[in-house]
Formats: sequence, C-alpha cells, structure tokens
Amino acid sequence: MKKDDLMLSSIRDGSVEVQGGRDELSQDQLQMLLMWFSPSFPVGSFAYSHGLEMAVEKGAVTDSSHLKSWLETVLMHGSGRSEGVIFCEAYKATIEGARVRLGDIDDLSNALLPTEELALESRTQGEAFIKAVQQMGSEQVDFFDQIQTYPVAVAIACALQRIPLNASLTSWYHSLATSLVSAGVRLIPLGQTQGLQVLASFSEITSRACRQAQTLTLDEIGSSAPLIDIDSMHHETQYTRLFRS
Repeated sequence: MKKDDLMLSSIRDGSVEVQGGRDELSQDQLQMLLMWFSPSFPVGSFAYSHGLEMAVEKGAVTDSSHLKSWLETVLMHGSGRSEGVIFCEAYKATIEGARVRLGDIDDLSNALLPTEELALESRTQGEAFIKAVQQMGSEQVDFFDQIQTYPVAVAIACALQRIPLNASLTSWYHSLATSLVSAGVRLIPLGQTQGLQVLASFSEITSRACRQAQTLTLDEIGSSAPLIDIDSMHHETQYTRLFRS
C-alpha cells in the first residue's frame, strides 16, 4: 500500500491509525461533512464578508467577474493560501496525536491573521464550531483544548472522524467560497443565477487551492493580498455595515 493512499480508520491511544483508499468516503463521513458545512451548522459564517463589503463600497468589486477575481485572490494568494497549509498541518498533527504541535500550529494561525476583523472572523467561527462539535459528543474532544482558529478546529474534527484529507480540505474551501459568493450576491448585488455561475466556475480554482495547500510547507506559508487586508482594515470604520468583517 502506498503511503499517499492512506486514510484514517481508527483513533486509539491519542493517535490515529490509517489504512484504505485516500479519497474513499463512507456514508457517515459524507453526511458529517455536509452537516458541518451546511448553512444551518451554527458557526455564523453568514455574518462575515472577509473585507468584501468594503471592496464593494469603494467600487472595486461591481459585477460577477470582479467577484470571481476577488475570490480567486482570497483562495490562491490571500488567507485561503496560508489557512489551507495550516489546515493540512493541523490534520497531520491530529493523526500523529501531537497535541503540543497542534497548539503551536494554532498559535501560528492566530499570528498570521492580518487584521482585527479577520481575526474576529476566524476565532469566532472556530469557537462556535468547537462548541457545536463538542455538544454532539464527538470522540477525543480534548484535542480541541486551547484551539481558537477556524481552519485548525475543522481540520482536527475531520481527522478525528477519519475523513480523508483531500475531501476535508475541498469541503472547507468550497464552504469558504460559498459564504463569500453569498455575501457578494447581497452586496453588489447580483442575481442568484449570477451567483451560482460564479460558484460553478470555482471547481477548478478550488482544486488548484487544494493541491497548493497540500504541497506547501510551513516554511513557505504566507499570503500576498494586501488590498484585501487593507479593505478589511477600512471596514472597521465603514459607516454603514451589514457584515462583521
């Protein structure tokens, strides 16, 4: 069996054993992913625009093509790039039962958050996600001790539930894109059909983001989307706001 064809099969003694096909999902695992990334799962993602509200306000994002370019920048060059690497590292640390390393990864995730509002976005959603998962009675909940940021929290949950990394990361990226497209539909505004067209075009971009996140190391982590970060800063003092970020 090749190492890159492994998937989680059991959790025991604080670490995770692996076997089987990497991309195989059981019915229970699929339902778990659908539930965690459903709009009804109480993480409050609908309340955040990731700075998009300011970009629309100043006229930088005015139509569906602008929204697609803005989203691609977030996923490939902005926080989506660095948080994808964080997600993979947290997933692997959970597999290894490396709880101290998980804390270090979460500290790095916190340190990489460039603005007050983006920090609020990640930490608030991370806290809400962990609370909801713990209330469901999931195994090994002590893995979440002292964890704050959203990508680390989700990565831990996926690893503990034996969900393959590629499926976990793809679902996380798709959820991020869906939330931001929904914000764009309301802010620009766009029709629902245009919003769906933007989202449908993201299949290839999401795949590229997943490959990038699984290829890069922590030594290569970082982002290069300064205008999005600046928009997030300006959003803190935006006069009329629908979103918290």
